[in-house]
Amino acid sequence: MKKKMVLPILAAASLFFSPFAGHIASAESADKTLEGTNGRKIVIHKPDDISSAKINELVSRFKKGIEEDRADNQKMNLNKNVSESVYGNAIYDYTIIGEDYVYKYEEAPNQDPVLTIEKPNVSYPIERQIDAISTSDYNISDGIGGRQDIVKSGSYLSTLVRLPLESQVVKQKAAYNYSGFTSGAFEADMGLMYDSNVGPNGLEKGWKPTMIVKRGGIEKPSSLVVGYADVQGANAYLQGSNVNLYVWYNDSGKVRMKINGTATCANQACSRSNDTPLISIMETNVSLDINTVDQWKLLSTVVSTGKSGKNRATFSSIKVDGGSVPSSAFKAPLLDHASITRDGNNNVTIIADQNL
Repeated sequence: MKKKMVLPILAAASLFFSPFAGHIASAESADKTLEGTNGRKIVIHKPDDISSAKINELVSRFKKGIEEDRADNQKMNLNKNVSESVYGNAIYDYTIIGEDYVYKYEEAPNQDPVLTIEKPNVSYPIERQIDAISTSDYNISDGIGGRQDIVKSGSYLSTLVRLPLESQVVKQKAAYNYSGFTSGAFEADMGLMYDSNVGPNGLEKGWKPTMIVKRGGIEKPSSLVVGYADVQGANAYLQGSNVNLYVWYNDSGKVRMKINGTATCANQACSRSNDTPLISIMETNVSLDINTVDQWKLLSTVVSTGKSGKNRATFSSIKVDGGSVPSSAFKAPLLDHASITRDGNNNVTIIADQNL
């Protein structure tokens, strides 16, 4: 039996930017000796204490995961609202969230693959708690937002997410549109966060993947990964665009997320700024052995002071294990300066606004 992690927060990371402002140890060495796909060499950025054996293990895991994802796309009944026939020309960003390190692998068209390993400094306090719910209503202790819970058994939830336009977001500290699940003491937030400094020269705005898995709350973490700031650099999903979001609570024991959509750049440095398909995968490094899900969730939130800011998202084609979710599975919405509407096709629109 695999040993379970017992930390208050089991894994948390943002693919591009962390709102926790942790300091990241810079990569101390780079290597171009490992063989990637299509005859290209893998560029490696890592701390000195990462062994060659560990590098080989990680590269094998990333390459296998990408191959399996491409194969799964052919057999799974996934959302087709965003074209998934673009895999051959897409960027693949694959992130494994460990207790002590974050491992990030990128394959981009006509470029050398890049493996980046970073160890965050975790000596700072956790500030974000966007899912605090009182007994009477939805009460976000440091912001505003709406939450739609869904009770339906299955191994994964998928949905098409319509991201807001620039005029529809005032992020204050941060803005999030995401899914996830609740399972006993486990709570997982899995989706996208808003960044106003992306693209070439940091002059654009967009949405970046983020995944947080916590157990028994977020108080007093000791040794954990809570985010990192510069693995993916300047790239982001386009505001106002559609992305496909998939969340698994137990994918071979691991919590896993996948996002498929269009990014503003063709590489992480945004030296090539043409719009490019981007597939982002995040998963926990170890099995968490979550055996069932109590409920899935859909949220749009703003982290702020004084109940200020605004955000929105529309979740459509909501499915569990590829099957449409019936109306009876949707629980009463939870609101804090927000509105939630659901149409006849069970599309859910969440608007968070300080004026509501």
